[in-house]
Amino acid sequence: MGFVLTGVVGTIITNHYAAKQKELDRSRSFTDKLNEARVGKIVEVWEQLSLHEAAANRFVEDAAEIDKIQHDPAQLKPPKGDPAARALADRTTQDMKSMVELDDAVRDLSDKNRIWLGEEAYKKIHEYLDETHGLTRDSLVDGQEGPARRSRPNLTEIRDLIFANSP
Repeated sequence: MGFVLTGVVGTIITNHYAAKQKELDRSRSFTDKLNEARVGKIVEVWEQLSLHEAAANRFVEDAAEIDKIQHDPAQLKPPKGDPAARALADRTTQDMKSMVELDDAVRDLSDKNRIWLGEEAYKKIHEYLDETHGLTRDSLVDGQEGPARRSRPNLTEIRDLIFANSP
């Protein structure tokens, strides 16, 4: 009788812990799937943010080149019909359009994925975009240094913040 009772109690305990283990495995699986989704959303925003930064840097470099041509007394001003100056002006205009489109894309993506990014990272991304916009505007006005030099620590800070909050 003791042997049967031990077998029954052992089976009950084993089944209880097996059920707990299955529940834990389901929970881990759910968490893993959430993390995969989160990483995908973060990567999507990050790719657009990186493209935006590259476009902003190109714009600032081209704007500085135009400023140099127009304001440097050591440079000879090219005639208005100069194909190289026209190409540079066209490229700068395209850089600005690209940067504005990417700014909109990053803002839309970060709005859409706000829950995945976290509130603090979301706010930092928007601050970064606002700062970059101001820096590119300033580069048109007085040739100040570009976003890569002044904003890069901010972008790195956003990246570190996002990944520090990852499980």
